[in-house]
Amino acid sequence: MELSRRSLLSAVAAGGLGLVGARHLSPAVASTPKPPRLAQPSSGTLRLGIPSRPMSTDPSVVSDHDSLRLTRQVYDTLVAITPDTGEPTARLALEWDRSADHLRYDFTLRDDVEFHDGTPLTAEIVAQNFQRWATLPERLDEAGISTRPRLAFAIVFGGYTGETECLYDSSEAVDDTHFRLQLHQPISGLVSALTDPSFAITCPEDWPAFDQELSRLNADPEATEIIWPMVPLSGTGSFTWPENIDSDATSVTLTRTETAVSNPDIPTEEQVTEVHAVVVTSVHQRLYGLESDQLDAFDGVAPAVLRPLVQNSFQVIQRDPMSTVYVGFNQQHPVVSSLQVRQAVAHAIDSQDLVNETMLSGSMVADHFLPPAIMQAPEDIQSYPFDVARAQELLDSSAYQGQELEFWYPIEVGRPYLPNPEAVYAKISEDLATIGLVLKPVPVPWEDYYLQQVLSANSNRAFHLLGAHAVTRDPLRMLARLFGPPNPEFGWENPMVAQTLRTARSELDSSARDRQLARISRAAALDLPAFPLAFPISSLASGSRVQYYPISPVLDEHFDHLRLSQ
Repeated sequence: MELSRRSLLSAVAAGGLGLVGARHLSPAVASTPKPPRLAQPSSGTLRLGIPSRPMSTDPSVVSDHDSLRLTRQVYDTLVAITPDTGEPTARLALEWDRSADHLRYDFTLRDDVEFHDGTPLTAEIVAQNFQRWATLPERLDEAGISTRPRLAFAIVFGGYTGETECLYDSSEAVDDTHFRLQLHQPISGLVSALTDPSFAITCPEDWPAFDQELSRLNADPEATEIIWPMVPLSGTGSFTWPENIDSDATSVTLTRTETAVSNPDIPTEEQVTEVHAVVVTSVHQRLYGLESDQLDAFDGVAPAVLRPLVQNSFQVIQRDPMSTVYVGFNQQHPVVSSLQVRQAVAHAIDSQDLVNETMLSGSMVADHFLPPAIMQAPEDIQSYPFDVARAQELLDSSAYQGQELEFWYPIEVGRPYLPNPEAVYAKISEDLATIGLVLKPVPVPWEDYYLQQVLSANSNRAFHLLGAHAVTRDPLRMLARLFGPPNPEFGWENPMVAQTLRTARSELDSSARDRQLARISRAAALDLPAFPLAFPISSLASGSRVQYYPISPVLDEHFDHLRLSQ
């Protein structure tokens, strides 16, 4: 979506946000008259520019930031995150208890909560949500979908119902306000894991319409990417979806519910009552939206727009680095299957220069896959310092004969771990060219299911750019997301890593668990399924109307805590 000086489509609702339906930035032409100034937004309306469209309204089937940014406003989890410490605190559940063997969890629910459609929240509905998450493959089979995405439930519980590694046993309602979760084996840090927005509770009344649309959208049996529906589901959060959302919507308006509890710390006139989330894929267009007062804030600040933001006295709010960006190696590729080639690539990349040129100040060169706030790198981990001579030596001793190698990277997007993917790819390609690697750039628009494509098997793909962002402070979550089997993204099989992940998932001794996670980090550094580049800083920019934005390193940002000036 483009915010253009040349032309405008109709304003979005009462916010008056001018939009042009295009992905690329159209430069202004001096002879082109400026568009008329649109009506100012109504009090309480937040106009937010986001880098990509939400992929679904169901939080349990998405993992991208822009989808979860919106689902966080509409749905609630059983437990929430304490902003200062990251520890779990009450949300839909008032309290919880677990058995001495860590196999049974009992949650006491609030008795005063209703979904947006008026359905009361009950323990039976919570149990139905867990069952729905646990049986996702069955729903996909019913829809004729053979792809098996690795989503939050499988990462936390080890798999889905019926799979050998799944630690989930059952869920049941003890009575209307008491919910019980039963496990086959303990899961370390389970309550903290349930703060993940993918575990938000939705109303079962809306599931049939969602599943019917899932089948319709995925009717092509040859398709390799799952198209998830944008069917509104009822939640218990402070905002609601519009009645209808197009699957390729370039803007979504959330409306504050009449029953939403007002934040006592924010005067009524400063609270957000409506959110216009507008997809603006170009960071330069997002900047223009802020400069021309068509946006109140935008996410995905890149170094290229930092200077004009500062010069125009806009706020730039930074998040602590909780992301890792990496070059993925596809070990099913005949060239990249060579460890010498992967080591050559690692030594050839000048990560410090990459950070200096393409990332915001405060970003750091990565020494392993986990940001320091989550886990420090083991002292004896294998490292690959920038060394062109060593890279050349390794490449020359490999079987590489100058073949063209596909390097995939996303375009028309900004992620917390990759605010400017085109610039990152350009810098890496320069470095790899110095040792004689011949790359074939494969730029893929994010909205063309880039994430699903690189997480799937493809023997033509040699390298790709991607990253991971922590939604909890548990290091196992990121390692399991990256390296848990099966692993078509990297084509990497390491039985020791798979077994250690299983052991660590149930390990209750924190020191033993830390040793197990360090072992996984060392194995990844030796085998090089990917090369971690940096821990990037991500930032949000805002104009004068935004008095306070609830920034969060794990992206737990709720708009009912945001303050707007009148």
